[in-house]
This record gives sequence, C-alpha cells and structure tokens, in this order.
Amino acid sequence: MVARRTFLELTSAALAGAMIAPEALTAASWSGAAADASVFDDYARQMLHGFIRNARRTAPGYAVCDYPGGTILRSCITPSGKTYVSVARILPLIAEWLAAGKPAAMDVDGELIDLRDVVLAIYR
Repeated sequence: MVARRTFLELTSAALAGAMIAPEALTAASWSGAAADASVFDDYARQMLHGFIRNARRTAPGYAVCDYPGGTILRSCITPSGKTYVSVARILPLIAEWLAAGKPAAMDVDGELIDLRDVVLAIYR
C-alpha cells in the first residue's frame, strides 16, 4: 500500500509533467493511432463485480457497500454504520459502462445482474 504522502508526491510530479509536456500524454503521440479503450473492459468488469458482491453482502438495495478490510470514515457512514462512499465512486463507472453500450447484464456468482437495476436500487 502506498502512503498518502507518497501518493500525493507522485501525483504532483505526474501532474507537473503533464503541464510541461501535455502532448506526451496522448496515445497518438506514442503510436500514431488512438488507443483502443476496450483494453480497460476487464478492469472495469472486475471493479463492477467486486462492487456488486460486496454491496449485496453489506445490505439489500446497493445503497451502501463495505469492503472487507476497507477504510470506513465516520463522516461518510449511514445511521446503520455502513459506508456510502464506495457507491458514489462506482456510479461514474456504471454510467460510463452503460453509455458506452457495454452489456448491462453481468453474471456475478452465477446470478445475472442488470446494472440498470443496480442504479435504480441505489436511488430508491
């Protein structure tokens, strides 16, 4: 695990480099062609599956999600003591996944879960 200070130092250095040479960040400058974003699909699937598994383990409805060994901040919990930050962090991925036309239905532990139903359950 990376210490917070080390993480901040590394990201500050990366941002400084991006400001000095922004053209170095584009895929086209490296290969002459735009990168295929589908290379990230497996990572996205793993995050979505992990969220669904842990949210279902935490409580019905997907509105809260605790990860085993995860950090729970007192300022970010529901009255029941469950955290909602992981839900807020996964919503952009779900939205982007669906907007990109990726399959809405996912097999999670042998059960077909529709991400559209997950989003509706979060907001109920």
